Amino acid sequence: MLHSLDDSVATVMNYLNGNNLAEDTLVILLSDNGGLDKNDTGRPTDNAPLRNGKATLYEGGIRIPFIASWPGQIKPNQTSDTLISTVDLLPTFAQISGAKTPTSTLDGVDISHLFFEPTATLHRNALYWHYPHYHRQGQPSGAIRDGDFKLIEFFNDQKIEVYNLKNDIGEQHNIAHLQPELTASLLSKLRQWRLEVGAQTMPLNKNYDPNKASW
Repeated sequence: MLHSLDDSVATVMNYLNGNNLAEDTLVILLSDNGGLDKNDTGRPTDNAPLRNGKATLYEGGIRIPFIASWPGQIKPNQTSDTLISTVDLLPTFAQISGAKTPTSTLDGVDISHLFFEPTATLHRNALYWHYPHYHRQGQPSGAIRDGDFKLIEFFNDQKIEVYNLKNDIGEQHNIAHLQPELTASLLSKLRQWRLEVGAQTMPLNKNYDPNKASW
């Protein structure tokens, strides 16, 4: 799959370069989620040092690669530590192209200035995730990332986990009980966000059969 991906990227880039379109084209390469955790699948995907993988709200599931290329506009070999999300792509493309966004209220923010100044500030309060689904690797949950801290709320049992990602990128030390005020503040923001955006809740499955849960 990686070989095929490399071939596909080369096809696009060779076309742009061969037709003198590279300097007029912003190319972004990114993933939709982290890979499946090899500890669950037995397959070779390894997200270490990040915890777990696809279908979870641990860093192994939501932290992804993001590469932007625009010859003559974006200087090569730059990196940025600023937190961004795929929801930022719509307002960013609108800003770059001069197009209007379909609504004045968007989940994302324009990040185009980061392409040219990677150390610039991005004005955002927090990032949010909502995953009300079951998966063999993960449970229905929601999360908020605010600065260095991330809170995960599990919908099944209301378990709360809080991690300081600056010091614990592998999310091994749950500090929710050690910082109750921080935990309460993050949880309040997460729940308020769900109300504001009308996030769907999990409906009860009346046909659920626990004897079939392992199928």
